Amino acid sequence: MTKSEMSNSDVTLLVPLTFFVRSYVRLSSIITERQLLILSFVVVSADLLVYSACVCREICNHLNVNLFTISSRRTAVAVPSRKSSK
Repeated sequence: MTKSEMSNSDVTLLVPLTFFVRSYVRLSSIITERQLLILSFVVVSADLLVYSACVCREICNHLNVNLFTISSRRTAVAVPSRKSSK
């Protein structure tokens, strides 16, 4: 857990608000409850992915490691073979 407080502009808090507004403003003809639920799921899932990437990036910066980069393979140096001459 963290000691920092949650920001007031969190996207996940908008989902209950949209259902509340939809029920009292009579937006049933514009968007169905199922469509609103699917849209909310997509938005919250995208927010979770962004948050997870930021946390991973912050941990990697603190530990000084690379997480989202792929390093190229080192090329092997060809060692000449020694043949005995007899």
